[in-house]
Amino acid sequence: MPEKNGIVLNEKEALNAVLGQFDTEIQLAEATLRDAGTFEFEEI
Repeated sequence: MPEKNGIVLNEKEALNAVLGQFDTEIQLAEATLRDAGTFEFEEI
């Protein structure tokens, strides 16, 4: 079983921890892309 701060998590808690981490990473990626602005491509 995964542990968090020495506490063994049950399956539901472990899944929620993984999903929470994934959600945080998605939010960071969205913020990074938002700050990147727009990209304009010219045909050559």
